[in-house]
Amino acid sequence: EVCCTTYKTETETCYRDHCYTVCKPVVEKKCINVCCGEWKTVSETIPGPCMNQCVCDPGTWEYDPCTCCCVYKPGCCRTVQVQCPPTVCCRKVWCPKVVQQEVCCTRYETEVKHCSVPYTVCRQVPCTTTKQVPYTVCEMVKECRTKQVPYTTCTYVQECRTKCVPYTVCEWKEECITKKVPYTTCEMVSSVCKKRVPYTTCSYVQETKTRRVPYTTCRQVCETRYKTVTNCVPRQVSVTKTRCVPRVVCKQVPVTCCCPAPAPTCAAPQPTCAAPQPACN
Repeated sequence: EVCCTTYKTETETCYRDHCYTVCKPVVEKKCINVCCGEWKTVSETIPGPCMNQCVCDPGTWEYDPCTCCCVYKPGCCRTVQVQCPPTVCCRKVWCPKVVQQEVCCTRYETEVKHCSVPYTVCRQVPCTTTKQVPYTVCEMVKECRTKQVPYTTCTYVQECRTKCVPYTVCEWKEECITKKVPYTTCEMVSSVCKKRVPYTTCSYVQETKTRRVPYTTCRQVCETRYKTVTNCVPRQVSVTKTRCVPRVVCKQVPVTCCCPAPAPTCAAPQPTCAAPQPACN
């Protein structure tokens, strides 16, 4: 018999107080000062500029005894500063004034409210029960068995065999071969290139706008101008040159030689070096 513990779930509904905030609008009236004004035309008198004027004095008549007649001699010339007439200029002048204006303002007041929120509580309750569990017991029994296993044995027998193996001897001979190998060199050549690079300049233009309350704003006016900029750009010029490079090439030359005499055996007669053996390529 085995004791087992199980759990069962029990639920319970509870309530809790929940606070939340509500915003309530409140409208109020208040007076504010508004800056306004009007344009008035004002006349100004600008005096004229001073200019230099040449004035000649009145001349005189004089008797000339050589010609026995009167000769007119003009008077002296002098420079006098004369003022030009004045200029009347009209311009507009802004006359500001402050006016009180009634404005409605809305503000929000916060109010705290309460409400009950239900929630569920779950808990586990243990329960103990008894049950019967079957089990198995195993015992080990010894048993002797016999079987025949075939196997293989190997023995080594010595055997002597002979064969002729041709071989080749190579000698190195030096040979000089010359060939022309083209190669390329690069030189930096400075060249002057001119190009037109656009650039943008910005200037400020004052602009006046009018509404209930006039005010002055500034805006940017973009103007594009061009100027010539000299830029030195290096470039690569390919120059092809040819030079002779000596090269040493080694090649293999077959050489005929006699094979060494093998050890005498009973199967074949002993060879001699009377006849040369063919070379293997």
